[in-house]
Amino acid sequence: MRRPALEACVASPETRRKIDEDVAYAAERHADATPLVLVSGRRGTSLGPFLFSMILTQGRERHPAFDALPQANLSAHIH
Repeated sequence: MRRPALEACVASPETRRKIDEDVAYAAERHADATPLVLVSGRRGTSLGPFLFSMILTQGRERHPAFDALPQANLSAHIH
């Protein structure tokens, strides 16, 4: 992309609207880092092994691979 095209994109109202939407979404979920990972509406971690396991299980929280894990602590704040 050439610089004038980039500058036009950055200055556009559409870009500002998208950024504002993303910031509002992150604020509602108390994001303190990126990427923000949500699983079934609950906050997850952006650690590679966690993301890899979610991909392998297709995000199904009832997948047998999770049977060996301890009970979830929904109030825990995971980074």
